Amino acid sequence: MVKSRELGESERAAIYYLRVAGHSFAEIAKKVGCMKSTAYRIVQKHEKTGSLLRAKRSGRPKVISHRGERIVRRIFKKSRFAKFNEIKDEIDKSFPGKNLSKRTIMRLVSKHGIKSRIRKHKPYISKINRTYRMQWAKTMEEWPSSYWDDVIFSDECRFSLVNDSGVQRVWRTACEADNPEFFVPAFAGGVSVMVWGCIGPNGVGNLALCERSVNSDYYIQILKENLPECIRKIYGNENQPFLFQQDNAPCHKAAQTCKFLKSNGILTLPWPSQSPDLNIIENVWRHMKNVIRKDPPKNKQQLVKNF
Repeated sequence: MVKSRELGESERAAIYYLRVAGHSFAEIAKKVGCMKSTAYRIVQKHEKTGSLLRAKRSGRPKVISHRGERIVRRIFKKSRFAKFNEIKDEIDKSFPGKNLSKRTIMRLVSKHGIKSRIRKHKPYISKINRTYRMQWAKTMEEWPSSYWDDVIFSDECRFSLVNDSGVQRVWRTACEADNPEFFVPAFAGGVSVMVWGCIGPNGVGNLALCERSVNSDYYIQILKENLPECIRKIYGNENQPFLFQQDNAPCHKAAQTCKFLKSNGILTLPWPSQSPDLNIIENVWRHMKNVIRKDPPKNKQQLVKNF
């Protein structure tokens, strides 16, 4: 019989008591399911040591001590945004002659939950606006889900017309996912274009190209030229009652804009500041940015045409 596993404590005890009961080693091996020599060694060991437990094995020695692990972890936490090779050079300096492999280092930090993760793109939210956001969320939680069928979400978004697919990473644990220190602020750069769009329960509306900076006058012009057609496109009826969502940008909250909305009977959804992540149209913008990264448009007109 080929040895395939270690015998457990109960099996070792069974071998010993079967031997005490007068069974031969051949009978014991057949009953327990082990080799005869194994049964013999277990009985002999008990006679010498009085124990049936397996002897502790030393095993492979640790590459570095617990103190060394703390040093490695500290280096990673000090170099959150560094590349792995840069961190390894720092570790090699701390452990001269060790030359720890990449696999060993990754195993050490993974044991403590530290991994290389993509940095989140999130807005930096002030403490007071966090309170307002929570109050708004608790109020909206009481809304029946059917109410959201009447909401049109809108927003402007700036797109870069170059491939900016560079991904920024950070060494962090899973519980540090919402730490603002590790977020990536989204700053526009290079050749870019601003668009306005909206989305409702049945799909998206128009995508309007913003030819200049959006102030109150220009924003009202965008709404006049696009909002009626968007309502017709989303609901199939231009006269469909709806609740209009917009953020708190200066051009949205200007007295002239508020007067236009009120005179046209357009009710707006109360909206907390610094909350683009609550707007479902962000999913549309994210999709568009992914497409642009793969195949950047040649000009502004091509961007609008593609969507």
